[in-house]
Amino acid sequence: MKNYMCVVFILFLCSCDPDACSEYLIKNSTNLDLNLTFIEKKEIKEVNIEKQYVVNFIEHNCDTGGAPLLYLYNYNSIYLSKGNEILKVWKPDTKGKNIYNIDKDWSVRESPKDNFIYTFEITDEDLIRQEE
Repeated sequence: MKNYMCVVFILFLCSCDPDACSEYLIKNSTNLDLNLTFIEKKEIKEVNIEKQYVVNFIEHNCDTGGAPLLYLYNYNSIYLSKGNEILKVWKPDTKGKNIYNIDKDWSVRESPKDNFIYTFEITDEDLIRQEE
């Protein structure tokens, strides 16, 4: 009976899904100090990114069974600005490179121990206004 319990316990430990973590970075590859403003119905979140700098948008978001994805659709729009000047507005349906498209427009790399690091890079090309 003891052997049976030991085998069951070992199987239980081996069958557990390990935690997988995600980290979300935003990289400013421009020569401007930028501000991202995330607009939600009742809340505004601001992220300042100095030129040629990377900030953690969400650090070490972990879950059992798989790395959790970032869900930006809570935000109605995301503004990219320099001071009071709005340089770009992203909405969920914005064409072209879009901060909402995590699977397409964010780069991802896997680090040891099932950790995934997602990076959205803002470049000078992103600052060019496009006709809607």
